[in-house]
Amino acid sequence: MSVFHGKTIAMGVSRFEVVLDEEIYHGGSPISGKIYLDLDSSLKVRGIEIRYKGEGNVRWKHEGSGTHTCKATESYLRERSYIYGNGEDESEIPEGNHVFPFNWNLPSNIPCSFESFYGKIRYSIKAVVDRPWKFDYAIKVPFTVAPILDLNSIPLAREPVSEENSKVFGGSSETLTMTVLLPVRGYVSGQTIPVRVKLQNQSKVAVEKVHIFLEKDITYHAGEDHITRKEVVVEMKLNVIEEHGEGLIGKFRVPPLPPSIMPHSSIIDVSYKIKVEAQVEGWFHKNLKVKTDILIGTIPLLSYELPRRLSRSSRQSSMAETVEDIEVEDSVDTSDAHRSASKIFYSHQESAETPEDHEERVRSLARPAYHRCPNTRVAKIVEEELGRPSESDSDEEIASSFYPRYPVYEFFDSLFLEDSE
Repeated sequence: MSVFHGKTIAMGVSRFEVVLDEEIYHGGSPISGKIYLDLDSSLKVRGIEIRYKGEGNVRWKHEGSGTHTCKATESYLRERSYIYGNGEDESEIPEGNHVFPFNWNLPSNIPCSFESFYGKIRYSIKAVVDRPWKFDYAIKVPFTVAPILDLNSIPLAREPVSEENSKVFGGSSETLTMTVLLPVRGYVSGQTIPVRVKLQNQSKVAVEKVHIFLEKDITYHAGEDHITRKEVVVEMKLNVIEEHGEGLIGKFRVPPLPPSIMPHSSIIDVSYKIKVEAQVEGWFHKNLKVKTDILIGTIPLLSYELPRRLSRSSRQSSMAETVEDIEVEDSVDTSDAHRSASKIFYSHQESAETPEDHEERVRSLARPAYHRCPNTRVAKIVEEELGRPSESDSDEEIASSFYPRYPVYEFFDSLFLEDSE
């Protein structure tokens, strides 16, 4: 349950409060709650209105031959309805405590909540007490629309990954080769990604350390303009003991993150990469780097690894081979533009499993917890003061901070990682 309070500064109003039945919602699900209005004296109104709003905005400064501001706005949700009165005829709400329930189905084709440096996608409910010939009473309530991205419907997600790169130093023909291997390409927040790094160093330049990065790339679009901001989400370092053979395995847990792609939004795209960098000795030598795209979803691959608290019957029916020894000849190139990639990602695979069976297995998964994405830009959401004009949607910092949250599963391996930290 999520509760937001308005400021009780109006004469005769001791409580104006919105209580949502849930803290997290999904596209296509009903959003419901109650408005509490406690009056010390009767109140003349034309009605009580609920306004639902969902909007995306991007904005940045482009510096080239001249500096100009690039910006775009996208509307996903804008609905108004009266839950008391009709907005025209006057009526009187008597003194006392009043409760007004509301319920409305969110559209299914809306993107998830999102906060970042150059852009945002926000959802809110505004409750308005429409008063004749006076300023309205209003309170604005933010809520999270959580994403749904089922990795089982993306063929690339279950494919193993093998990416290789090599280089020579100082004109020598002897090479340093690094291969990066992953058991699958798709993961969810809370899951551990094991990154295997194989080194074959025939050169005379020693490898001192191996750095592993999980990078998030956010691309913002405004008409013909676009900009990509790269963020390092996770970074780890491995000491190199042997520069030949099976090499190193680095493991890290995926933090709370929005999923790859951003369906239903044309102004924000999200993608993820794992970058591995072999740090070599000597300031005059450039490090060897390997990059590979991965997918972050919200429903884990049922054929790879199951989260905790899965029912026994579902576990038995869905146990499949886990890739342990990864050897593939050709790496999968997923470096196409986001929009073309999304068409590839969303093509469904052929499977003997019926849609009904798949839905049952997904329902049997343990429910994830919802957590804030690290380094998320915190939104300042207005809880408008009673007695102020209700048409204002400015971000004056009158009340609380708000940030979206994303699903995080708990896996058995995550427990071992916590113990070792």
